[in-house]
Formats: sequence, structure tokens, C-alpha cells
Amino acid sequence: PYTAPRYAVSVVVEHGNAGAAAAAPVARDIMLDVLTRDPVNRKEAPTDKVAGGGSAA
Repeated sequence: PYTAPRYAVSVVVEHGNAGAAAAAPVARDIMLDVLTRDPVNRKEAPTDKVAGGGSAA
């Protein structure tokens, strides 16, 4: 949310011409990596239980 941001990214590509072609893919890769590493975004994998107390294989 913009009221309490957790991250900000600024990418400058020297001689990169338009931002959409040069800086945007780099910013996307950085944010994907940051969000993947953020423990807030990690969720436990669901566990399926089968009748009898065992786990699904």
C-alpha cells in the first residue's frame, strides 16, 4: 500500500533509451526477487490428509 510502502526500486540504464524497453525488465526482475525472498509472502504448502491419519502421496 502506498501509505506504508515496504520497497522502492529505481533503475537507471545508461544509454538505455526508453524505460519500457530497458529499465522496466530490470525493475521487474528485482521486484520478483525481492518479493520471492520476503517472508511475509511465503505461505505454507497445504497438506492433504487422507482417512486413517496418513498423508496423501
